[in-house]
Amino acid sequence: MWRHSPPGWLGKCHALRQGAKAASGDWLLFTAAFGLFFSLFVRPWKIMDPTSAAHAGIGAFNLVRAQAYRAIGGHERVRLRPDDDMRLGKALKQAGCRQGFALGQALIHVEWYRSLPALVRGLDKATFAGLDYSLGKTVLGTLMLLVLFLWPVVGLLCGGWTAILCGGACIVFTLLYLDQARLHNISGWTAGLFPVCCLIFVWILWSSAIKALVRGGITWRSTFYPLWELRRGVGGSPRGDAGQKRVAADEQ
Repeated sequence: MWRHSPPGWLGKCHALRQGAKAASGDWLLFTAAFGLFFSLFVRPWKIMDPTSAAHAGIGAFNLVRAQAYRAIGGHERVRLRPDDDMRLGKALKQAGCRQGFALGQALIHVEWYRSLPALVRGLDKATFAGLDYSLGKTVLGTLMLLVLFLWPVVGLLCGGWTAILCGGACIVFTLLYLDQARLHNISGWTAGLFPVCCLIFVWILWSSAIKALVRGGITWRSTFYPLWELRRGVGGSPRGDAGQKRVAADEQ
């Protein structure tokens, strides 16, 4: 399908880049329209440590110093990433920029998805991208979810020491969930649904992967992006010689 953004760019990333070029302030706020899984993945307690590779980026509220943004090349670095928010945070951290991570429930509220089907559809475009379009990483992520969060529930039925050890594991991840629920103003009773949420997330992982592989790409806002092109952006900046000429022409 024909698209308005230039070749080699996702529409959203190009739009954010254009907005950043037009901005004149010292700070750039990128705002666009899961708890425990996200926290375990990004390790927010390590983000402020300059010796740690931990990084983050939230599309709903990504505040970046304009000088740092432009110094790393801005969205040029992540122009083929559906998970551009996280990858922008990674690029900034790798460049030696300081990062912070804060909870802002009392300051701002953004509605994410209104229903489970909408959530599944919305994550289709970015989940496989977050795993670098790798089946190996998808399998590894699935095994981690099953072993860490679902096997302990099944193990409760085995009896003996297995049930005791699995019970201890269930207590640990339930306490972790309750801590996240407190931070995000979620009712504690939903902890009982945590195993179901794990299964849904596994479904989302494989739905995203299979659809991308079968279709040969992803569809985002009615625009199709081929997988071969998206994979160019996995290792960092996807810019080639032709891309350099396009960017130079854009900036003149």
